[in-house]
Amino acid sequence: MLDNPNLPDLTGQCEIDEPTPPTATDAEDGQIVGTINTTLPITIQGPHVITWTFTDSAGNTTEQTQNAIVEDTEALAAPANFVIDTTTDTTVTVSSDISDDNRTVDHYEFFVDTSIDDDPNGTIVGTNTVSVRATTPLRFAATIPQFS
Repeated sequence: MLDNPNLPDLTGQCEIDEPTPPTATDAEDGQIVGTINTTLPITIQGPHVITWTFTDSAGNTTEQTQNAIVEDTEALAAPANFVIDTTTDTTVTVSSDISDDNRTVDHYEFFVDTSIDDDPNGTIVGTNTVSVRATTPLRFAATIPQFS
């Protein structure tokens, strides 16, 4: 007999790691802890269904399902430790070594605001605004205006 016939939905910010297994009670074996064959953590955003299996010593099984919802409600954050290297008159290198984000960032792309006047040689001159696009391994992405 299932100890909790109506399992609550699981929700996770960017992943569901190790849910607490439900239990069932068997007349001979007592309490049985449910097992799952779902690969954890669940990292794909959206709804999922976990199937818990309870097996007693005689090999009898009972299954129970539980909804699992992976969501991403927190904005990506750009790293705070940008390094700007202006070693030449025509090249500026912008870099950073880590993310201050709530999840792992796969890569950053840097963009220069090209709405300003460009010189005839295609070089962007003057003070420029650089934006950063941060992308996670799950392809969550956000562009964060960063600095001028």
